[in-house]
Amino acid sequence: MSDIVAFRQRIMDTIEANVPGIAKVDWYDGLFDEDDVREWGLNTPAVMVAVLTVPNDHHTTGEILADLHCLATVITQDVAEPRDNDLQNWTLMEAIAKLANLNQFGDPNAAAACDVEMKRLRHPELRREGVAIGIVEWRSNLTIGRNRQAERDTFPGAGAMPDRVTARAWLDDAPPESWSDWSGRPDEPPTDVTPIEEDAP
Repeated sequence: MSDIVAFRQRIMDTIEANVPGIAKVDWYDGLFDEDDVREWGLNTPAVMVAVLTVPNDHHTTGEILADLHCLATVITQDVAEPRDNDLQNWTLMEAIAKLANLNQFGDPNAAAACDVEMKRLRHPELRREGVAIGIVEWRSNLTIGRNRQAERDTFPGAGAMPDRVTARAWLDDAPPESWSDWSGRPDEPPTDVTPIEEDAP
């Protein structure tokens, strides 16, 4: 499965689980017209999630850093009185914005979401029909692809390499205070460093 599609699903699941009062959460491709909004409006309030442009850069590990431009489009309709869709829309947009801010959406390969923005879309015809549209957008950086550095640091059948390789085991710990403390290392006796006494002339 695509990592980006899986991440989009995580966003949808997070919104559905944490923002009350939403009747429908689904995905779309980022483009919509009046007919789409009317169809979505059959079950409101609705939130439609999209991932748009994905500029990317390469990491030294060989992985791709995908900078995801994420959108959550909120559609609300008048319920109790005319134009109360505006209050509904702003309430849901704010809830989603607070939820998205610094959120990794449960993905360990994602950075905290940033650059969260909210905006209402103006559409006179839909407004006359009692429909309000709002958009919450943000950026989420997602690391995808193979980590070639980790592959290089792994011996076939032996697991990952240690952090460091040392000539003597005691180098990984505190060195003995004196050579008399060398108990427990019979496989590698210390070098005799006793000074040689020279005969007096």
